[in-house]
Amino acid sequence: MYCRRCHSKIKLSDKICKNCGMKTPFTIDFIKSILVTAIIMISVFLISYQFTNSFYHADTSYSKGTNTSKQKKLSQYETIIQVDRTYHGVKISNKSDAKKVIEVDSTSQKSTCSKEIVQLENYLIKNYNITAINLCEMDYNSAYELERVISYIYNNFPETRGYLTNITLKNMSAQDDLTIASFLPTFQFATASSISTYPWVYKTQIFLNSSFFLNDSKLESTVIASSATGHFPKNSNKYSPVAHEMGHFISFVALMKHYKLNNIIKVNRTNQKTLVEIIKDYNVGTYSKQLLTEAYNNYLKDGNSKISFDLWRMTISGYAIAKDSNGKYIYDETIAEAFHDVYLNSERANIASIYIVHTLKEKLN
Repeated sequence: MYCRRCHSKIKLSDKICKNCGMKTPFTIDFIKSILVTAIIMISVFLISYQFTNSFYHADTSYSKGTNTSKQKKLSQYETIIQVDRTYHGVKISNKSDAKKVIEVDSTSQKSTCSKEIVQLENYLIKNYNITAINLCEMDYNSAYELERVISYIYNNFPETRGYLTNITLKNMSAQDDLTIASFLPTFQFATASSISTYPWVYKTQIFLNSSFFLNDSKLESTVIASSATGHFPKNSNKYSPVAHEMGHFISFVALMKHYKLNNIIKVNRTNQKTLVEIIKDYNVGTYSKQLLTEAYNNYLKDGNSKISFDLWRMTISGYAIAKDSNGKYIYDETIAEAFHDVYLNSERANIASIYIVHTLKEKLN
């Protein structure tokens, strides 16, 4: 390097120029200070980056820092919404903190959504106490039609407010391509520092298959055909399958009340054991069958036509007697279809549906 005054050649270690005596700023001490400062700045950046991504993109299946608008190009009937992101290292002191994590995840995926859809989502969130709603690519009028289903649920079953965390579009896998919508009662969404550290945040979600809800003609034709064959209740329309999933949701809330658990959005060591019992019961169908049996016995006590329990359920729809892969009845499907029927047909619904929904409502008190 060279002196700035006389341009004589000097060493990096020289504090002054030996030719003209000028002090040089490029001393070892100075360079050390620059290096130390640089190391500190890089460390702060890396720590900050790691913390930010542990909150927003902890799921390693997604690139760190990736914005949804920069992801691979989606097909016509796919959504940008990602429903399975998980977060670790989140500060959760109370239920409000838990809800905030879900809200931030939802909001962070709305940058490319239309203002009209976001306004509708915010309206639904505010009026019905649902933590997060993501209908991004849906046509506004189609999305607005969902409000009829949602308003019916919460106006007629106000006891269920605050339990549902998410209603969202979802890209279903190929094996689930025939699923119009689905209900997922529990999904471990966030943890304090690791999967074994409390508290945990759980989502309770209703998924809308994007291949149907972004394709109105496919949705409508599928539902009409299912109703005509008796698989769905009579008069089913393209948005009524959401009522079926809401039936599952209401049944799950009744199950939680049965176990005296008031929420699962924030799970700690105390209520985690109860949650395990609830999940086991829901999967086996113990409570669902008990509820149906009570409704069936009330039906018989009122002097209605004698019919076997299974044939009684069959009068609702074909879906009401669905079985799992092991050939066992899924009793909660009967409850969901009864609710679907009453939603569509009110007092003209099947008498079995009316008794089941009446019993279900009693369990919410």
